[in-house]
Amino acid sequence: LYRGSTIGTDDCHLFLAAATTPSPFNHTFTALSPSEPLPFPSSSPFSPSSSLPSFSASPSSPTPKIAFLFLSRGPLPLAPLWKRFFRGYARYYSAYIHPAPGFRVKRGVRQSLNLTVVPSKPVFWGTLSIVEAIKRLLAHALLDAHNVRFMVVSERDIPLHAFPTVYRYLLSSPLSFSGGHRKYFRSVPAAVRAFPRALVRSGWVHGECWLEMARPHAWAVVSEWRWHEMGLHYCLALSQPTCCVDENLMQNLLTWAFPHQVANRTVMSVLWKGKTGHPHTYLGGDITAASIRAIKEERYMARVGGNRSSGAAEGGGREGGALSGLSAVSNSSSSAISMPNSSTPIGAVGILISNNTSTLTATTTPFPSSTGQPCTVSGHPAPCWLFARKFVARSLPDLLALPEDVLGY
Repeated sequence: LYRGSTIGTDDCHLFLAAATTPSPFNHTFTALSPSEPLPFPSSSPFSPSSSLPSFSASPSSPTPKIAFLFLSRGPLPLAPLWKRFFRGYARYYSAYIHPAPGFRVKRGVRQSLNLTVVPSKPVFWGTLSIVEAIKRLLAHALLDAHNVRFMVVSERDIPLHAFPTVYRYLLSSPLSFSGGHRKYFRSVPAAVRAFPRALVRSGWVHGECWLEMARPHAWAVVSEWRWHEMGLHYCLALSQPTCCVDENLMQNLLTWAFPHQVANRTVMSVLWKGKTGHPHTYLGGDITAASIRAIKEERYMARVGGNRSSGAAEGGGREGGALSGLSAVSNSSSSAISMPNSSTPIGAVGILISNNTSTLTATTTPFPSSTGQPCTVSGHPAPCWLFARKFVARSLPDLLALPEDVLGY
């Protein structure tokens, strides 16, 4: 089908089926309408929690779900922690895993996490195969019409908050969380010439593959094949073993196609180690109640530059996907825009959701001098991170030993 691609005929049939699956929900790029409260307490850590909408969970109405998409090389060493996170909320989530071909996920793990194993193909770091694996996960999850939010995670990620908090946080926002820093070119490299010229001029988005998407955006990622061809051209033009296309293909697609429906950040906390290109791995000494609370309580996005490993401070910082193309955006303007059409420039920062979910308010308030862009959900100040990486198997005892009030589950 495509030279250098692992997509096969079966995948194409699956993606077509997913792209045409109807949904019982109204997907007009707005948050779901508030209705009856969920049958669990509101324990949101951001203020004011009372103003966040709750959602219908009556037996006679469909229950919207979050789909967790595990991109894994093999076992899930942190499964006991995820089991604790999911416990009691089976109606409100789905879970899917794309393991290495031939790897058998243990029955106990499948049952405890309610996992659906997705038929898989080999995945290699820094190649288009990662994007294709995410598409397989999305396609299977889209077949369940009740899945309205889609979160890509790995076997080395952990939830930072209780399930009710994560559920309310994501379902109260009409935006997908897919960001990256802007990269500007003096001359257009051959690798990006297949992409729209206006996109490249406005700033090439380079971010993380740990995206969180609303259903219409997940559908677009699965069904848009012109961009898949662009990604293949990007990798071939680089003429090197790795092209890290997973860090820019989906991000640029969403930013280009839905500029006012994508938050300029992710919800995955990653601590980069200077300019090594690899995230910090949390080990026993790093995992304390104080360190986890510090990540959970971050309310400002780090200002990131044009380098993948740059962050809040010299030598590396916490990067979650804030766009850094701020020079072309006014620091004092604010205007209401209607969805889906708007003339607000791509890359406008600080998108807030007003009380009327049919409109968005695009604000470009200045960064605080040393912190960054404030994180918001539905117009309210909110923690930036719902999940964190990277944790290994030997981190599990320290994570399970944390007081219950630290993670909330």
